[in-house]
Formats: sequence, structure tokens, C-alpha cells
Amino acid sequence: MHNDIKNDFSTVEACFGKFSFLEKYDYTLIETQIESSELLGDNLLFIFRNNNKNISIEIAFYPKTNSRHEGFIVQIVNMKNSNISVEEYLKHHKICDEECFFSLENYTGGLREKVLAFLAALESIFEKYMLDIILGNKWEDIQFDWQGYR
Repeated sequence: MHNDIKNDFSTVEACFGKFSFLEKYDYTLIETQIESSELLGDNLLFIFRNNNKNISIEIAFYPKTNSRHEGFIVQIVNMKNSNISVEEYLKHHKICDEECFFSLENYTGGLREKVLAFLAALESIFEKYMLDIILGNKWEDIQFDWQGYR
């Protein structure tokens, strides 16, 4: 892993230390790990868990590469191992279109400012549009849009 990516991961991890709004819904940060995939490269994964509802929220940070901007992928996973991509959910319900707020290209400032702005936007999205889901009161199966690649 390059030093630039390590530095980015450290910055993002520090921002998540200030990300406590999920605590009021009984979510706890249970794991932070670096994952690697051939398609997306290295990513930093944060897993928040609500043990009472058996629901996890997984937030993965992907650093900038030559072919993509830095950004996040957010999924909500239930006890049946079914997941909801937050981005796909927002598109499906026509709340936002392509990339919404998941690409940090949409924010200004340095990485720290962009990540904090993203986390504030994510909190707003959860509370405004997805509260019943993160509280475990409702679940939706949203088909992933493969855009012809499947």
C-alpha cells in the first residue's frame, strides 16, 4: 500500500472518530479493516452494528485512483444477510441521481473537510429517508442496477 493511501486512510479514520450520530440508534463501531479487491483496490471498511436489531451499516472508503475519484460505498445489512446499497436506494426512490453525494469530488476542501461533509450528508440522508430501515422497522429489497454489465 502506498504512503499516500495510508495517509488518506489515517485521515478518514480520524474523521470517523467524530462520527457518533449512529450511537443514538444503538449502533456501535465494531470493526475497522483494510480490504483489497482486484476491481476496486484497497479500501477502508467501517462496520457499525446494532445487536438488538441484528443490522449492520458498512461504510467503505475508496481512495482516489487514476480511474476514479475518492468516495464511499454504504450498505445496510440485515440478519438474513440481505443488503441495501444506500446509493441504489436513493436512486430507486428518485431522491438523487448518479453518485449523489458518495463521490468526494462533490465537496470542497481537503480530504478531512470532504469526509466530514460526507458524514454530515449521510446522517441527514439516514434521518430524512432511511430512519425506519436503520431502526429495523422496515426492509426493502432494492435490485442493484448493473447497467448492462451483468
